[in-house]
Amino acid sequence: MRVARWIHSRYRFPGPPANFAAVLGDHPIQVDFRDWPPEVSGVFVRCVLFPSIGVNQNHSKGRRHFTLWHEFYHYLVHHDQWNFYCPWEESRRERECDIFAAHVLMPEEWVVELKGPLWVAARRLEVSVQALSVRLDELGIRRLE
Repeated sequence: MRVARWIHSRYRFPGPPANFAAVLGDHPIQVDFRDWPPEVSGVFVRCVLFPSIGVNQNHSKGRRHFTLWHEFYHYLVHHDQWNFYCPWEESRRERECDIFAAHVLMPEEWVVELKGPLWVAARRLEVSVQALSVRLDELGIRRLE
C-alpha cells in the first residue's frame, strides 16, 4: 500500500513497533483514550481546528495501536468525511483503513524476519495475535521459524 510505504520512508522507523508519536508531531491531531463499550474501538472526528482520534482505553495495547493507525488513515485520506464514525461498518473505506494499519504496523520486511511463537512476534510489533495472524495469511506465511 502506497501510503503505508510513504509513512515508513518519511519516518524511517528503525524497526518494530511503528512509532505513532513520531508521526503525530507533524500533524495537528488530538488523541484521547476513552472508557467505551467493547464494541467501539475508535473514532476519528474531523473538525477545522483540531481533528481528533478517540481510542477505547479498555482494549489491549495491540488493538489500541491498530486503531490509532486505522483512524489516522481516515485523517490522511478521507477528506470528504466530517465526523466520520462507523465502528461496525465493513465498507470499502473501513477495509482500506485496516489494510493501511496492517501495512504500517506489519510491513512485509519486518514480518518475514519474525521468529518464535506467534504471541511473542505480535508483542514485538505491538499488535494483536489476531491481526498478525491475518497479516501472515495475506503474505502467505504459514508459520514463523
